[in-house]
Amino acid sequence: SAASDVYKRQGEQDALHLLSLGKSNREIAEALHLSESSIKARLSSAASKLGSSSRTGTVARAKDLGIV
Repeated sequence: SAASDVYKRQGEQDALHLLSLGKSNREIAEALHLSESSIKARLSSAASKLGSSSRTGTVARAKDLGIV
């Protein structure tokens, strides 16, 4: 399932949690001590697994599934 696929990647889950708090990619990168491009890749991967094409939709879907 989409939820279990995201749960398997702790980095995606961490990035989604910070995204759900309204953080920018730069702020997420700083919080997780990663590059901004790594954050973009993690969020893009999570969005794809969740079937979303927007940041808002990704957070909404993650909340629906109990990921964040």
